[in-house]
Amino acid sequence: MKRVYVGSGYIENNVYHCYLKDYLGNTRMVATPTDSMYQWLSYYPFGMLYGDRGDQGRQQMKYGGKEFDDKHGLYLYDFEARYYDPALGGFLTMDPLAEKYYSTSPYAYCANNPMNAIDPDGKKIVYITRNSKNEIKQQYTFKNGYFVDDSGKKFTSDDTANKLAQVYRKILDSDNKELIHKLRTIDRSKNTHYIEKGITGGGSKVYPLGTSEQFKKGEPIGTALHLDISLENKRDFELAKGIKSSDMSTVVHELQHQYDYDIGNMMDNTGKSSSENPSEIRAVELENIARALEELDLRKKY
Repeated sequence: MKRVYVGSGYIENNVYHCYLKDYLGNTRMVATPTDSMYQWLSYYPFGMLYGDRGDQGRQQMKYGGKEFDDKHGLYLYDFEARYYDPALGGFLTMDPLAEKYYSTSPYAYCANNPMNAIDPDGKKIVYITRNSKNEIKQQYTFKNGYFVDDSGKKFTSDDTANKLAQVYRKILDSDNKELIHKLRTIDRSKNTHYIEKGITGGGSKVYPLGTSEQFKKGEPIGTALHLDISLENKRDFELAKGIKSSDMSTVVHELQHQYDYDIGNMMDNTGKSSSENPSEIRAVELENIARALEELDLRKKY
């Protein structure tokens, strides 16, 4: 065995090689304890290499953190579900969910928006953690009721991720077809939906991963959810709305927003948190389904 891969790098000849990645998860540098720059990589937006320092062939986990296959002159990335050609900026085979996204080419990479979105392999809910510099530290995929790392090990050291996974399990174990359908839709989506811990007491917010033109046209896009299920946020909610909040009611409210973005149903979003905003009405209606399951008072205030 030449190399042993771990989540943040690999071990070769008893030497640890660390991946240093940018905000999109592209490997930009490989460093070792004895060589500060073992390999340095730069990319065009759609993944073509340029300006490399160090031997390109030293290691092949590059754009998107995916393996670059240059055998026999292929020069393709293995994105697990499909092969990707960075020269074309597209996949070589059709998207298996192409019928759901008729407005986007079935060969397009990240809806032709590689500066704002990534495609780990599609069909994922991804929980991310950040370091002290606010850079993405690690990504965890929701699988079989838990968030797991690349090796399949359960991620249990983050309280928000644990509570989120618990809510997802509760939804999947329920008999409510609407909740199950909407969770499975974003989990199996072509788009990726990122989730991370929000600012304590700052409230939860779903951000679209696309341009304003895309969701105004009703194009399906992924999201980034900053989730705040802290005690401080629950107290603020209770004071403002006069009813109790729960982890499930908060997650399900944001699930509706994620779902709306995913199916291209945010054209009527006014951006206001009020009864005049159709997207907010839908979110409160879904939240009340979760409240009924937990035998909590239904929400009537926006």
